[in-house]
Amino acid sequence: MHVALWLGRATVLAAGLVLLFLALISTPFLAKSVLWGLQQLPIELNSVAAAAHAAGSLVKPETSATPDATELVLQQQRAQATQTVRLLLDEREYQKVLSQLPQQTLDALQPTETLRHVALPNASASLDGQTWYVAQAIVVLGGGLGRDHTREIVPNTFTELRLSQAILQHQVTGLPIFLSGVEAPWMQRWLLAQGIEAFWLEPRSMNTCENARFSALLLLKQGGAAQVELVTDAYHMPRARRLFAQNGIETVPVVAPLPGDPTVWWPDRRNLVHTRRALHELAANVRDLWVGEINCREVP
Repeated sequence: MHVALWLGRATVLAAGLVLLFLALISTPFLAKSVLWGLQQLPIELNSVAAAAHAAGSLVKPETSATPDATELVLQQQRAQATQTVRLLLDEREYQKVLSQLPQQTLDALQPTETLRHVALPNASASLDGQTWYVAQAIVVLGGGLGRDHTREIVPNTFTELRLSQAILQHQVTGLPIFLSGVEAPWMQRWLLAQGIEAFWLEPRSMNTCENARFSALLLLKQGGAAQVELVTDAYHMPRARRLFAQNGIETVPVVAPLPGDPTVWWPDRRNLVHTRRALHELAANVRDLWVGEINCREVP
């Protein structure tokens, strides 16, 4: 009798815990709680590495394999040079940028207004009580690859949304775009289809640690960049910023949306994307803090 009662209570408790777990992963509560915790981790700039970038004399390449696209970028930058830098795009510019993006990217946004997730000016900018100053490049971290309906390799939705956010940021600031990750060649192809060209590609990094290390090395070869605008999703941002700081580069966070942004405060399938990203980054940060990045090559 007592055993049966105990088993019954254990079953009810287990069922309750399962329901609670399902509720947590299908609502934004767990993801937002993890994100808050990740944002509390300190970001310490490596002063020795930073000294090498201090001059910040990053120079854009004079020539490119795609001169037409380069000229288009330069024309856009000249057109924007006289504009007053502002926090967000006005509606006219916003719609202009939206008209350049593929329909599948727009469909993934739900709604498209989340494209203006964060757009910081290339001037003194304050966010959460902290102030950043002029950056020298927009660094976009790859988010993976996939295949289209013809089985051709293309940037996946995560990468497309980062590239879309970079286009908006480029429209605001006129800064050159830097692509980092093995996805870089396909990211460049995607940008070129929108009439934009990245000035630098770092195509060898296989993880975030290598993104930061190899990007810093390439930027240093080009004259150094004391600060860049970093484009990735919100959950990846704290770890990516910390790793770039360890390589001597300060970062301005430019948060790209995830598929289905924004989340809703009730159980919804879209929230599972956020939960998965949050738990992945939580595990990665715990690993980094306890044992360090264990799969990070020293040189490309």
